[in-house]
Amino acid sequence: PDGRSIDVPIDFTLSGRLDPQPPKDASPAAITGAFEFSVSADLIGALVLLPDRALKAAAEAVNRQLDLGGRFTRGIVAGYPTWARANPVASRAASEASPS
Repeated sequence: PDGRSIDVPIDFTLSGRLDPQPPKDASPAAITGAFEFSVSADLIGALVLLPDRALKAAAEAVNRQLDLGGRFTRGIVAGYPTWARANPVASRAASEASPS
């Protein structure tokens, strides 16, 4: 109401695993895996009065708009071929671990 901003600590947690896959034929190296993320913060001001369903809907809308999962995935996928070329030992280990 008075126009002041309030700092709100936010916890962002990312977990998962990525497994390098050997390149096949002429295709570039690839990765498989999964990840999940969560974001949490204490409610402030009038937000504490909102029903849980309204908060959940708002949080889902914000998550879709931020597209954190999509941006993370696109960054990993885009950067992996360069990383694999720079780390041939890791790429070779993935090739040797993969069944033929």
